[in-house]
Amino acid sequence: ALEDGIYRLGRSESWNGWTVALTDCVGDDANCYVWVEVTAPEGTVLCPPEDGQFCSSYTMRTAEEYSGSSITSIPDDDPGDERVSFCLRLTALQGTLRGQTVDLTLDPIVDCWWSDSGTDRAVLHEGDLTGAIKDHTWVFEDVALNYPDQAVRLAPDVEIPYRGGTATLTGLEITPLTATVRIEGGSCYDHHGRSEAQPRAHAGEIVIDAGQAGSITVTDDPAEDISTWFECWDALEAVLVMKDGTSLPLTQLNGGSSCKDGVSNDAYEGVPYVEKRVRYAEAGDPRVIDPSQVDHILVCGVRVEMPD
Repeated sequence: ALEDGIYRLGRSESWNGWTVALTDCVGDDANCYVWVEVTAPEGTVLCPPEDGQFCSSYTMRTAEEYSGSSITSIPDDDPGDERVSFCLRLTALQGTLRGQTVDLTLDPIVDCWWSDSGTDRAVLHEGDLTGAIKDHTWVFEDVALNYPDQAVRLAPDVEIPYRGGTATLTGLEITPLTATVRIEGGSCYDHHGRSEAQPRAHAGEIVIDAGQAGSITVTDDPAEDISTWFECWDALEAVLVMKDGTSLPLTQLNGGSSCKDGVSNDAYEGVPYVEKRVRYAEAGDPRVIDPSQVDHILVCGVRVEMPD
């Protein structure tokens, strides 16, 4: 599903005999995965002790945003060689990552492991294998994320039931990695105030933050019951029905979900809306689908056909 969307980056930086390369990337408007390969001097065995791992983190800068997260280490098929790989997951909080030029900074790459783990004598060991680079930061400027667009976009313009009224389904986007559902007008107005659990459970602007489901940005004082902050997205129920008859509920929020209720934010003058962006995996590892295998989408029970 992703093979045709891979873009070759071919960027590398060397220091003290080590090389860190950004080799490939793939993604959509919401997410981008960047493959990183680390090569040590010849003869170095990059194999940490049992239960050890290689640790690092990154920051990303674009013209519009700044974000960062930890890096996922990829299982090593040949732990006896001098190479190890990582995967960076970049997430857009606004706009799109596709076609962006970004600056990526990788913090020092360090091997980490514990001795006497689980006891009061536990000691964290760092840099036994990566001592030559454990204080070095890797900087990649002007990295072009020019991977191709694989999204299927629809503008259904149909009414759907939502929060005791109706709203207009104005946008659907299905990619191999994420799906986005947008409704506007109607019962999107003051949808926070109609919360059964706690009226106006979240005021101001709410945006799901990058990388970690459940982390949020709130521009006004939140209510104490944070479980109600997500009600507007939970109520926007969506299910992908595949051609083989299986169903895929769209429940796992991704970075970029947002809403405006037309009441809480005095500075916002546009139409009230709820936009829900999800990834397909329920937890942890990403899941990839083939959009051509989606038969139709159900949004709050209303069926929307995929194009032929």
